[in-house]
This record gives sequence, structure tokens and C-alpha cells, in this order.
Amino acid sequence: MAIFYAVVEDDPLDGGGRVLTGNRRGTVLGPDGRQRRMAFLGDKAWCDTCKSLGEIVASPGSPQQRRIFDATIGHRQALSEDLVLCKCAKHPRIIPMYGRKFSITVNSATGIAQTVTANSPIATTDPVTDDLDEIIEQGFSLLNDGTTPVDGYHYDLYSDGVLHTHRGSYLNGETESVQGQTTLRLVTWIERDSASQDA
Repeated sequence: MAIFYAVVEDDPLDGGGRVLTGNRRGTVLGPDGRQRRMAFLGDKAWCDTCKSLGEIVASPGSPQQRRIFDATIGHRQALSEDLVLCKCAKHPRIIPMYGRKFSITVNSATGIAQTVTANSPIATTDPVTDDLDEIIEQGFSLLNDGTTPVDGYHYDLYSDGVLHTHRGSYLNGETESVQGQTTLRLVTWIERDSASQDA
């Protein structure tokens, strides 16, 4: 059995260095209590060994279908053990440190992959294409400048095209979480409620 964790900004490389960029709409809460942006394939990391920037690419043999897909940028999320294409002859791997609340477990005997998330707001998910995969919990977060939770707005949350939550309120910048293997769509209302406008 192998476990792959979400890569987020500041995660270190095994040869020294760190992940520099991440997606502004998806974050994972780290063990230090800080929300960090999730990194996606194509994002950049700094290698201390060769002193260069490198692009994050998927490591051979890592799960592909269960990686979150962001349709806006056209890339899937980065996972632990992914490689950084810097100038080093042997490309460094990313060590998961701050995004471990999101994991994908692969049973090497059966090839079954299960995605487990805990309090990890997710920006965008694609339809599930592997019937053996199971998303345990997923939701959205509304952040100001990618870091500060925003409250006072309402949202409609659709699960597989069916209205799941009507006029819900963001709590600490997060929507209600939805369990199960579904595709989510979010509509956020532009006007804030009166209590938030007065604050």
C-alpha cells in the first residue's frame, strides 16, 4: 500500500529547496494551523542544489486519476514524490510536510485508490472516471488573497447537477462538505448579508 499526500507551497525537496507556487483557490490546512495553497503540475519549485527553478511533474507510477483537476488552468494537483525538473542530473522529489490532511492511498495488490480528505478545501474537481475510487469528503473555500477566509456571503452548492444546499452561508470561509463520489458546482451570491455589511 502506498500513500500520496497533497503538495502545497513551502513543501521541501529531498535535495534542498521548496515548492514556491500554488493554486490560489485551493488550500490545505497544515499542522502549524496555516492554510497553504495546493500546488499543481506545472507549478514551480526552487532547488537549492543547482540553484534553479524547476517545473513540477508527475512521478512515474503515481496515481493520476484521483489527482484533483483544475479546469481553469488545465492541470492536475501535485502529489508527494513528484519530481522537480531543475538543472540537476537527478531530479529532486517533493517531500510532503504541510498538506498531509489530503491523501490518496493506493492498494498495490489490487490497484484500488481511495482519496481521503480532512478539512481540506478543494477548488475544483473533475468527474470521477474510476469506479473504484472514492472521494470521502469535498467542499469549497472562499479566501481573500488566497489566505484569509471570507464570510458574509451565501452560496448554492450542486452535487452531480442536483441542488444540495440553497443559500448556505460560508463558515470560516468554507462551504458545507459533501460526502461521496460526486461532482460539485458552486454558485456564490454577490451581495453580502446585512450583518457582514455593517461589520
